[in-house]
Amino acid sequence: MADAGVGKGTVSSKAAAKRINVIVAGRRTSVTLGRNTVAQLVETKGEKLANEFIQEIANSAPADVGNRSGWVEERLKSFLAFGQDNPTAMPRH
Repeated sequence: MADAGVGKGTVSSKAAAKRINVIVAGRRTSVTLGRNTVAQLVETKGEKLANEFIQEIANSAPADVGNRSGWVEERLKSFLAFGQDNPTAMPRH
């Protein structure tokens, strides 16, 4: 099936993503983030602070958010793009 091109997308998408374990509401879970986003965050904050930062953002996600990984990824990208001190705050108009 690989010769027919079926299933090739999952290999590259896994390579482009990194699963990070976090604890949310007292339960262990994970978020899947883009490798580039994680690499930029580690470069900016260092490994230990980057992991703590991801944990903090994951904890701040609303309980009703459908895709916690996507929500965390967007907040991280916002932080990296704008250098916000509080990436969980919504931008003001």
